[in-house]
Amino acid sequence: MADIVETRGNILILELSDLSTLDRTNESLKRLEILLIDYLVCTVNASNNLRVKSSILSDDGVIGKGAWLALQSSEGDRDDIDWTVGTHPGSVVWSTVFSICLLHENARENFKDAALVGFRTNASIATFLGVDHRTKWHVTGTAGAFAAASAASVAFGHSDKAHRKALQLAGANIGASTLAPRQRNGAAGFNRSSATALGITSGMAAVGGAVAVEDLWDGPYGLLAMFSASGFPDHSSLPVNGVSTTSLRLFPITGFAQSAVLATARLAQRNFEPLESLVVNVAEGAMSWLDGGAGGFWWDVKAAVAAAWASKDPMSLTFTNEYLDRISVIASPLPVGAASVTAKSASGHEIETVFAPPGADFDDPSVVEWMNTKWRAMIGAQLSEVQEISKALVAGSHSPELWDRIKRLMNH
Repeated sequence: MADIVETRGNILILELSDLSTLDRTNESLKRLEILLIDYLVCTVNASNNLRVKSSILSDDGVIGKGAWLALQSSEGDRDDIDWTVGTHPGSVVWSTVFSICLLHENARENFKDAALVGFRTNASIATFLGVDHRTKWHVTGTAGAFAAASAASVAFGHSDKAHRKALQLAGANIGASTLAPRQRNGAAGFNRSSATALGITSGMAAVGGAVAVEDLWDGPYGLLAMFSASGFPDHSSLPVNGVSTTSLRLFPITGFAQSAVLATARLAQRNFEPLESLVVNVAEGAMSWLDGGAGGFWWDVKAAVAAAWASKDPMSLTFTNEYLDRISVIASPLPVGAASVTAKSASGHEIETVFAPPGADFDDPSVVEWMNTKWRAMIGAQLSEVQEISKALVAGSHSPELWDRIKRLMNH
């Protein structure tokens, strides 16, 4: 590959391949451990619910295994989210790293750095591509392919030059339709799977003889033009850590409704009875996702709010017909993920606003309680082993005994 021309996109590629700038602080590693626990919980839960524990994908080498793990970890729509760029990085990054490390013992010592660089690349590329890109493409699939290429390159121990080539290879082949998440039927899981497979393939092909596009970003046929990347920021804001910006989806409902059910539960705990009305304000950009027109209860904010009012607990959401005729939902100029709920009774009214979905502050006692409730509900007694394994991996352990435990846990 020829010398890289110093455009903003190419400079970013250079920076993303530089491991000396990775954030390996204690705070970053603490967050990484929690993100790993959440990924394993989602993956193990899916595996436990499968009647067949393997498939043509899972049995087909590193690339197939990565694709399979991405599907498993996003099953049920409980995997993590980076609200700053609207991606689900963990299902791609962790699936890439695990698929390689499960089959390549020499890669295991690179586990932690591969994950860190994957999260960084995901957030940085998604930020660089910008808001306009995210309205037309499923950024989990597009930025995710870059993330998987980075994670794979580091896991395999490639040079910085090979890492950059892998990013160029992946970037020239991205594509993930926004139709998949908008269907609200689980189709978005395969966008994660495809991104994982493309990234791993790119990481392997970078040292396997593939020729990469030399000027990926600019010109009429570059990524910036072809993928509507008109909103990318000044270079000074990049790279983005990624681990620090990724949150958990805590409550058993779509991420777009997390703030609404939390605000409603808080109001319900104040005993507004008999309830006359609930007015739910959600972001204009999220309104079309939350109308219940597809995907059933999971994507119906009105039904979710009724359930939260009945239970007074955002972690306990069971469909109920009660209250539905007293709830209205309004599109408002709020940030995506935010919600404001007004409860009215004979004694007056009160407003509760949640500007950002919970799940970002891993030190918040309520978030800690909710995350553990989520994890126990999904995998029960297996949680203690998941926590032990996650702690050991982030601490740098890569013993054969540890990986034997991981294989048994993940049915791989």
